[in-house]
Amino acid sequence: MMEEINELEEMRRQLNMLKGRLNKEEIVNDHLLRESFHSKARRINNEAVWSVVCGIFAIIMMWIWFFPRGFSAAFCMGTTILMTGCCIYTILIHRGVNHRAMDGDLLTIAKTMKRVKDTYRKWTKWGITLGILWYGWMVWEIFLVCGIVGDRQCSGFDGMFGEIIQMIDKKVVAISMAAGGAIGAIIGGIVGLRMNKKVMTTCDEVVKSIEMWDNCKIDEYGK
Repeated sequence: MMEEINELEEMRRQLNMLKGRLNKEEIVNDHLLRESFHSKARRINNEAVWSVVCGIFAIIMMWIWFFPRGFSAAFCMGTTILMTGCCIYTILIHRGVNHRAMDGDLLTIAKTMKRVKDTYRKWTKWGITLGILWYGWMVWEIFLVCGIVGDRQCSGFDGMFGEIIQMIDKKVVAISMAAGGAIGAIIGGIVGLRMNKKVMTTCDEVVKSIEMWDNCKIDEYGK
């Protein structure tokens, strides 16, 4: 009888030790998971910071380069409003993607990442459309500035650069400026699309990690 009691006590002791080890492993794994979330959140927010910096740079260039060279105030102001709206919207998209949120409920984190990814997907389509419209407006402004249409002239191109422009056919100048703008827009678009894809991929990684951790499938909005 005493032997059976001792065996039961030993089994109970081993079971408690096993539970303790499992709890410690779960705590360690949860800590590693959270560290991964923190790293991915920083990666996502870094992309947002670069987007905002580029937007601010574009606004500054509007007023220190384009406007003094004859581009209309309407074009510069419209671009400023567009870039400001993009910067604000980018900041709003990333609300909830921070260190504190990554320590919260896993379902809430998954819903946040789903929202960010879905918004980026929609924003990519809108961004391409707005970019095409903006480029068309810029080309029209170039034609106006170069005097191809209307009576506006390249009064802002002074010094040696202005003298060179006056020596070249204005159509060549306009086409060269439009081509340069197109190259810049294409490069910017490629960089922007790569940044968007990186954000959406990172959001997917977080959601998949949560699904593997909870051994469940999270639907589109985590409901």
